[in-house]
Amino acid sequence: MSFLSLQALTCNVGAFHLHDISFDVGEGEYFVILGHSGAGKTVILESIAGLHRVGGKLLFNQEEITHKAPEERSIGFVYQDFALFPNLNVRENIRFAGRYKEIEDAESLFNDLVDFLGLEKLLDRRIDNLSGGEKQRIAIARAVFSRPKILLLDEPLSAIDPTFRNAIMKFLKDIHRRYGLTTLHVTHNFREASYLADRIAIVMDGRVQQVGSTNDVLSQLLDEPTNSLDYSGLPQFSDAIVYANREWGTTVIVASHDLLWLNEIVTRKVGLHFGRLMDFTSSNLIMGKWRESGDERIFDFDETQRMSLPKSYRIGEKRGVAINPRDICVGLEPFTCNDDSVCLKGIIREVAHSVKSNEISLKIAIGTHVLECVESFEYFEQYRFYPSAQVYVHFKKSAINVPSKEA
Repeated sequence: MSFLSLQALTCNVGAFHLHDISFDVGEGEYFVILGHSGAGKTVILESIAGLHRVGGKLLFNQEEITHKAPEERSIGFVYQDFALFPNLNVRENIRFAGRYKEIEDAESLFNDLVDFLGLEKLLDRRIDNLSGGEKQRIAIARAVFSRPKILLLDEPLSAIDPTFRNAIMKFLKDIHRRYGLTTLHVTHNFREASYLADRIAIVMDGRVQQVGSTNDVLSQLLDEPTNSLDYSGLPQFSDAIVYANREWGTTVIVASHDLLWLNEIVTRKVGLHFGRLMDFTSSNLIMGKWRESGDERIFDFDETQRMSLPKSYRIGEKRGVAINPRDICVGLEPFTCNDDSVCLKGIIREVAHSVKSNEISLKIAIGTHVLECVESFEYFEQYRFYPSAQVYVHFKKSAINVPSKEA
């Protein structure tokens, strides 16, 4: 049974029109509306919230709310620009809903939100000197404090520093589960949709093109390059540089956090073949100066961290060594190390999710070098690795690949 149902919804906002928007959202579902800028995603959210006159029907828990006032709909709305009250401090912003309605267990809920979102030190601060990530957490706390039946999120990560987006995505997923919300999230970013959504609706030019499970929708986008969707508008290529090698007929993609799945989308888009894709994430290449010490060659990551190999290994500054990301273990506590292994400490710089393999890539800064580690999504959820977190890595020396070694 649907919790929220849009039935042939229409809406006119200036020259823009929504055309027969129809989909159902189940109770407790995280539903993502995905589409390029100007597709009508925000207008759909505002229509659900009661901010526009609409045609068709809008049902909430089988009750028609098409013409109900916004304050009668029990909906929380978080805009991409946060829309916090500049004349109120953080505490007053979060508790704002208590001014016009009675909040069940208000004190307990407030304390839980503040603790969960790490807002304790911000409560008495003004809004105008906070970071984007702090403002986002406050806007989410304010919306959840009103105890909405439905939470609407309009591009909640677009104004966030890329360094913190993965952490905020994790917060969104945890908040959705912790407070039993039904969430509609609008985005143009495939990575957000793949990580957060239970189901996805693709919206183009004011029309719903497709609705389905996350895997089904994203798989179809990859498998049907003649799809009517505009591939250039949906994925975000701002972090990727794509080179087409005419001689080999391949594509080499250099990217940051989106590389794990973006290569598939781009390869399909330019009409090339998966089998001839060159992917630079297959190994970690460590290049730099090795020094000799006794019977060993030493590589210094920083002043206190190093790894050593037997002197028989011929390693030049231009050769370096390579380590497969899946041969590296990562943890929150130091590993037990011996002569056959390398143990290091680093800081997570990026976290990326691969839809196809359901794996997580962690890029970990160790001194001036960055190592990539690939772990299962289940392992990631168990240990909660986030950007800026301190972690420990461990790998066997036998996993180190050297281009040339003396016999």
